[in-house]
Amino acid sequence: MKPFTQKTVALSRLHLDSRNPRHDAIEDEPLIIAQLVKGEQILPLAEDICKRGLSPLERLAAIPHPTLSDHFVMVEGNRRLCSLKLLRDPAKAPASDRKAFKKLADHKPPLPRSLEVAVFPSRDLANQWIALKHGGQQGGVGIKNWTASQSSRFKSGLDNISKPNSLALAVLDYAVDAGLLTIDQRNNVALTTVTRYLTNPVVRSALGLVSPSEFLINVHKSDFDSAISRFLEDVLSGQVHSRSKASERAEYGRGLIASGISPESTLPDSYSPLGNFSSPSHAASENNSTDINDSVVRRNNRSPDLGKTVVRSGYAVHVSDRKTKLIFDELRHIDASKFTFAASALLRLFMERVCRAYAKRQGLGDTGDLSAVIGRCANYMESKAGASKSVFQVWRTLSSNPTHYLSPGTLGTYIHGGTTPALVDLRRGWGDLEDGFTLMLEAIR
Repeated sequence: MKPFTQKTVALSRLHLDSRNPRHDAIEDEPLIIAQLVKGEQILPLAEDICKRGLSPLERLAAIPHPTLSDHFVMVEGNRRLCSLKLLRDPAKAPASDRKAFKKLADHKPPLPRSLEVAVFPSRDLANQWIALKHGGQQGGVGIKNWTASQSSRFKSGLDNISKPNSLALAVLDYAVDAGLLTIDQRNNVALTTVTRYLTNPVVRSALGLVSPSEFLINVHKSDFDSAISRFLEDVLSGQVHSRSKASERAEYGRGLIASGISPESTLPDSYSPLGNFSSPSHAASENNSTDINDSVVRRNNRSPDLGKTVVRSGYAVHVSDRKTKLIFDELRHIDASKFTFAASALLRLFMERVCRAYAKRQGLGDTGDLSAVIGRCANYMESKAGASKSVFQVWRTLSSNPTHYLSPGTLGTYIHGGTTPALVDLRRGWGDLEDGFTLMLEAIR
């Protein structure tokens, strides 16, 4: 006997199932409607049906009505049937929801008067398929829901819109293909953890990744494989976890650099590691006599903040105090890719001299803890100097957040060797602080 027949059935001949597992057994259809509307989000579904129609991927199923000839009871698709009935006749909705359904019905597009339904001769025959759909994976024969990674991968491909998880997914897929991770290990990696770390510029820099969204590297593929393998080992071991703070993630990246796990050198151009080659520079060296080391840029001269100095090229400001100017000139010209500790010490000293001089000039009190002095300067910038929000807020953050990567305390730990500074942090920090430095220096001329 054929398990079902496909029929086109008028909506008026389709009835809601009194034995629907979504609610207790109810014989009265108005009570079934009230229960579904109350507990099964019928209104949002009705709104979506008005916008997009019924999903072509979902089949409806019914069985013959026990007493009415040529009528059918819906055994799969009761939420959809309920939505259509209420869009056709909002008066059937519970009183509290009637107005919302009437509003939808007044503006709805043309809706079907009949539905394509798989009609099973009995409930038992239908149930074996219903159980397959709603009973979980069942060893692989049922519907297998997407994992978080698979769901994110699908979403990242919608309209080619870049999503926060896209880089993490690409790296994990690459690691499996390159034999750096087994499938079982891949399934145990928390996608959110990898995403959070790879959105941190210091971690990306330490691994050799040059973009927050595209899978591009600027180091030799073998060096990248070694660094990313260590990172993934730390994820699997729990040393790297999603509960970390931004400052902790940055510190982890600095640790990779300090321990020598990070690639020692970078290449002049970025490339995708997905090709069948070790790196562009390796290929290039086969075609010319130029030594590969001639085109290598040291680690700290890395995208997205290219350059060897903390102060950006072209920045000009008048510094009237002689000692402060000497410090600034050294900070401006020092090769921070080689002397990062010295550059961080100069930056902190410059920050301290400028802020204390500004606080003294404005009568804010220039002595005591530097963080407190910076906070008073930030408040004055906001209330008296007319600084933009982006200017005074970043300085206030330095005052209030001791773990900020450019707070006086953090710069102090760099100076004393407690942690390792990264040029990418110093350069980005200068970009954030530059307008504040300019405002203060102009005020103390």
